[in-house]
Amino acid sequence: MNKILKTLIFHLLLGFPIIVISQDLNYPNKVYNEKIEYRNIKYKIDFNTFNNNEIELEKESIEKNKKDIEEIADSIKIKYAEDIKKWSENVKYSNNRSKIFWGKLGGKKKEISLPCNCVKKNDTLTIASGFGFFGGAGIIVQINNKKFSSYFFEYLDEPVYKKNKNDDEFVQSIYVSAKYQSLILENEPKPNELIIGHLNFLTNPYYTESTQGKIFENYIDVEMYFKCLMVREYEE
Repeated sequence: MNKILKTLIFHLLLGFPIIVISQDLNYPNKVYNEKIEYRNIKYKIDFNTFNNNEIELEKESIEKNKKDIEEIADSIKIKYAEDIKKWSENVKYSNNRSKIFWGKLGGKKKEISLPCNCVKKNDTLTIASGFGFFGGAGIIVQINNKKFSSYFFEYLDEPVYKKNKNDDEFVQSIYVSAKYQSLILENEPKPNELIIGHLNFLTNPYYTESTQGKIFENYIDVEMYFKCLMVREYEE
């Protein structure tokens, strides 16, 4: 994983419960799409309404923005007042958020609301949304040369993960690529503009060890709606 990806992951960890995993392979859309589809999205969620958790996330983002602005020199705040006001509005949680549905295939999926970051560095745009405390998980999408790839990451304080069943040792964190995936964006990503998207994917298998020493084969089934402001990192 590169530096920007690691930075995004650990800045997104917020303290939610570990997700449900799926071991059912009856996945409906068995296609691996690398190309992005650009069209309007038929939402089954409403980004204009907020539950109690989302209200708190919005409050936290506003407070953080205020603290960031307080650290800016007065001369800069006066000179760039309008730009700072626009930035403060754009980086709020309400403009950088995801709703993720995941769970057992064929069963009821869990829903979780999270912050979402979109950062372009060199030629790669990384979209990341995740959570954690003593353990965590999340979703990563990388777009490069008009193609995309999606990943699931998970970690715990204990080494319980294997990417391959025959690996010699268990590890504390794991990054798993998609077996099947599709991505819809409503607009072409551009710096300082909102990206609105819908991602579906099923991971390749990975393996976990229970406290009783049993090994389980796991698949993560994900549907994610997201919106985020695209920002650019320094070129390398």
